Amino acid sequence: MRIKDDHLYLPTGEGHFVSEKQRRIAEIISEMYPNTELQWIPPSDRGADDFAFRVVDVTPGRPPYVAVLAHECDERILAKLIQADNTKRDVLNYLDCHNAAIDLYEAKRRKEERMEMYEMAYTILRSRKEHFRHKGFNFGVFGGR
Repeated sequence: MRIKDDHLYLPTGEGHFVSEKQRRIAEIISEMYPNTELQWIPPSDRGADDFAFRVVDVTPGRPPYVAVLAHECDERILAKLIQADNTKRDVLNYLDCHNAAIDLYEAKRRKEERMEMYEMAYTILRSRKEHFRHKGFNFGVFGGR
């Protein structure tokens, strides 16, 4: 997935937008493993039963290789990636990896919600208005300015 003009696009050149879940999964993968990319395989490049997503290791100085294949872009991609990273140490089984992936995704989602709330509170407190409306809710700023 590539960023262009602050929007994420699928790497096909066709200009398809990605969902919030796909964006979060791609960000988590790039934060955990900086030399990897989440890629979408266009329907024209795959068969009906082939995988739609892949995680590719693009470490400089080495040829790229596919680390994980998946039909859907969800927590299972993260679980497979974590499991693949831990197989040589035999630390986690698949269910533990899947739960860890869900926890990572939910933590990312909660962090984004908190940041949005902080930005809204900052805007309300710095506003010179006595009332503030956001998503259908009215907020009163006591005392005004």
